[in-house]
Amino acid sequence: VTCYTVDGVFSQELMRLRQRDEERVDVRMLLGAKQAASPSCATQKSALFVLKKWGVKIRVRRPAASTCAAAHRKSWMFDHALLVVGSGNATYNSMGNCAEDALVTRSAAALDMWSADFAVKWEMAREVNEDELQAPKTPKYLL
Repeated sequence: VTCYTVDGVFSQELMRLRQRDEERVDVRMLLGAKQAASPSCATQKSALFVLKKWGVKIRVRRPAASTCAAAHRKSWMFDHALLVVGSGNATYNSMGNCAEDALVTRSAAALDMWSADFAVKWEMAREVNEDELQAPKTPKYLL
């Protein structure tokens, strides 16, 4: 997953997926460093905290030294079989209130190209530590 912002609604869905089949579900999330440090979504840090507790691997990167550089892409790959690339953030607001677009493909060439690009960016990124996130005001059973 590469995303610009994420909220509690999206993180709960990922937690349900991991809970169903924890051994097979490997979730790696790549975010822009600037947006991760100072998110535009009020619940992002707590959502990431919960995801990290549930074993989601989270890394951040800054694509360039420019002050306005941002990792802004939004893409999801599932089982190296389905690729979704679009404008929508992983938030309730984006999916429920905004007009977003997405391209969905099963093209082997597109999957291979995205996977290779993600692997390079993943290696360039640094892991997010729990102390960078904030514990949510969430019932403990979700943690």
